[in-house]
Amino acid sequence: MPSVFLIVLSLIDIATGFLIYHQSFSLFPAIFYYSAYFHIIKGGFSWMGAIAEKNPLEWMGTIDLISGAVALMISFNMTSSLFPTIGIILAVKGFYALILSML
Repeated sequence: MPSVFLIVLSLIDIATGFLIYHQSFSLFPAIFYYSAYFHIIKGGFSWMGAIAEKNPLEWMGTIDLISGAVALMISFNMTSSLFPTIGIILAVKGFYALILSML
């Protein structure tokens, strides 16, 4: 049976990835603040769990930390040509996590 919590987290990743890709800060200003802090906290917890399990390769947590930093930079009107690529990577990670949570 799929976990509803993991599905919701995957959908948040997908939505944030598309928002970062389009850099639509003017449409949803508060969402960037909340998603930035959410992804930083989520990535931090993921890294703490990886350290506790002695897992040196925590790629999902790293993507969350990077995308949280990017969403925070977008919320402060900073731009880069690398931001859309990070948005795509986050959306692909969200789709991957969604497929894994549905199995």
